[in-house]
Amino acid sequence: MRFIYVESYFQKGEVKRKWKRIPIHEIDKLRSDSNNYNVFVSIQRFKSPIKTDMEHICPIYFDFDAPIDKKKKISEAEIEKALTIAAKDVHKLVKYLTTTIEIPIEYIHIFFSGQKGFHVYIDPEIFDMKPNEKLTYVVKYAAETVGQILDLKTLDPSVYSLPRMWRLNNSLHHKTGKYKIEIYYDELQDPKAILELATAPREPLYLEDDIEPRPIAEAKQWWRDYLYEYNNLIQVEELKPLVPLTTAKDDPICVKDLITNGLRLSGSRNKATLVLATYYKDKGMSSDVANKKISDFLIEQYKGHPELFLSQHTQKDIMARTRSVVNTVYKNQDKYHFLCSYIRSLGTGEHPIACEYDNCPLLKTMNQTPAEIAELHLSQVSDAIYAGSKISTKVNVQGKSNDTLVIPKKFRIECNLKKEDEWCATCPVHKGHDEFNVSGQDRKLLDMIYINDQGLRRVIQEHAGIP
Repeated sequence: MRFIYVESYFQKGEVKRKWKRIPIHEIDKLRSDSNNYNVFVSIQRFKSPIKTDMEHICPIYFDFDAPIDKKKKISEAEIEKALTIAAKDVHKLVKYLTTTIEIPIEYIHIFFSGQKGFHVYIDPEIFDMKPNEKLTYVVKYAAETVGQILDLKTLDPSVYSLPRMWRLNNSLHHKTGKYKIEIYYDELQDPKAILELATAPREPLYLEDDIEPRPIAEAKQWWRDYLYEYNNLIQVEELKPLVPLTTAKDDPICVKDLITNGLRLSGSRNKATLVLATYYKDKGMSSDVANKKISDFLIEQYKGHPELFLSQHTQKDIMARTRSVVNTVYKNQDKYHFLCSYIRSLGTGEHPIACEYDNCPLLKTMNQTPAEIAELHLSQVSDAIYAGSKISTKVNVQGKSNDTLVIPKKFRIECNLKKEDEWCATCPVHKGHDEFNVSGQDRKLLDMIYINDQGLRRVIQEHAGIP
C-alpha cells in the first residue's frame, strides 16, 4: 500500500485549524485555504487515513536553529547572524553525508526555514528504509548520534515527534514575512542573498524525473547500524526487571570479566556500551564518569581488536557514539536497567562471560524477572538475551492427520471367494494361514507410510503373498 496521507495544520488569522489527516493530492487545496500562510504538513507520510494508524515512512531529517532573542522584534541583521551560525553546522553535516556515507550532494535537500535556520532531509529510498510505526524514533536516535559525532550545536532535538509538523515548502513564515525555500549548498555562504531569495516562492531545484532516489550501499549500511542499535535499546526496555539493581559495592564477576578480557563477538560494541551504561547508572555512577570509563574501554578494544568493530572508527567517533548511548540511558532513568541475560549474551560458547548465577551477590538486592512478558516476532526468540525469560510470540500452528503414518503390527485376511480359482493353490489364506505379523525390520514398512488406503491394501496384499 502506498503512503499517501499527511497530517496538516494552518492558522488563519486568530483561527487555528485542528490537525487533519489528508491525502497528499489535497496539499494544493490546503495551501489555497490557508492563503499559503503559516501552513504545515507532517514530515511523515502515513499508510492510512485513520489518525490512530501510525505506520509511516519519513526521510532522515535535521532542523538547525540558531539562538535568537524572541522577546523583541527580529531584525534582518539578527536573522543573517543566526543563519551564519546555523550554516556552519549544515556544512559539517553535508560533508559527513557526502564523505562518510557517500551520498551525492544532489540528494541532500536544504531549505531556508523562513526564519532563523535550515531544514535538511534525505529521501528514505537512499537508505532503503522500510515503513514502521516507530520509524521516526529511530531517525531521532540516528540524528542525535550524528549531532554528538559532529558537535552540531544548533541541531534541534525536539523535532522528532510523531506526527511532526513541517512548514510547507514555499509557504510564508508568519513572523518574518519570508518564504521557506529550497537552496543550493553553495548558497549557504551568503545569508543576505538567501533572505533576498526568500521574498518570493522558488521553483524546485531538483525535479523527480531528473534525480530519482536510489539506494546507496554505504547509506544502507549506515541505516542498518542505527536500526540495530535502536533495537538493542528496545530489547533492554522490554526486559525491564521487577527489581532493578540499585547499588553495588564491588563490580560483579561478569562486569570484571568484560572489562578485563574484552569483547568476544564481532559487532558487539553497542551492546557492550549499553550493558556498561545501564550497570554504571544503576549503581549510582555519574554519567560523565561512566562515559569516560566506557569510552576508554572501547578505544582500547578498537586498538587491539579492530576486527570486532563493524566499521572503521576514529577515537572521536567512538567517544561520540558512546556519549550518545550513555545520554540516552541516563535521560531515561526508569527505562533502561542492567540485565544479567544481556551481559551474558556478549559471550561465546568457547569464551562465555563469567557468571555466578544464583550465587551472585547482586541477586540479594535485585530481581531480574522481567516486569512484563516481552512480545516478540518469531525471528527474535532465539536471541540469547531472552534466555530464561518468559516471552510471547505469534505463530501459525499447522496440524496434519497422522493416519498416513499408522501401520499395522498384525493383520488378518479373510477370503470371500465362493468357489476356487486357479490362484487358490498358491494362496497362503487358502492354505489356512490368515494372520500375518509386520516386523519393525521388514523392508515393506516404509512402503506402508504416506500412502492412501487403497495403496496400503495393495502393500498388505503383497506382504501376505496373496496372488
